[in-house]
This record gives sequence, C-alpha cells and structure tokens, in this order.
Amino acid sequence: MNILFGIVFIVLGLVCLVVKPNHYVGIRLPWTLNDRKVWYQTNRLAGGLGIIIGLVIWLMPYSLTNVILGLVIFIAIPVLVAYRLSHVN
Repeated sequence: MNILFGIVFIVLGLVCLVVKPNHYVGIRLPWTLNDRKVWYQTNRLAGGLGIIIGLVIWLMPYSLTNVILGLVIFIAIPVLVAYRLSHVN
C-alpha cells in the first residue's frame, strides 16, 4: 500500500512541477492565480515536496498516519509560502 501512495505523491509532485497557471490543476489559490511568479514558485515547491514525500512514504512501512501527515505537509507548506510571497510587496 505504501508503494501506491508513494507513487501517487510522486506523480502529483511531477504534475505540479510542469503545470501552467490554470483553474483546474496545481496549487490554486487567489494569490497564485493573480501572480504568475507566485504560481510558479508555489507549484515548484509543491512539486519538490510531493516527490520527497512520495519517496519517504514509499520507503517507510505503511501507516495511514504517514500518508495523512504527508498530505498535510504537501498542502500546508505551499499555501503558507504562497500567502507569504503574495503579501511581501
């Protein structure tokens, strides 16, 4: 099971690395949709996190707690970074 969840996170990470600004895929927040620079920085961060989290989940023994923690990290950190980047100016 951990291999499956690891692959899902890796695929999500790879998608975030290459996705262009849109309303359907990626870290879609008002801050990221209004500024292309914030979009690319946030999704690049989310992509890297997704790949790292996927590899960690893949290598660790299966635990639903690990998957949930990985999902929270995958979402929370990019959202906080996007908010910070958009409100710096």
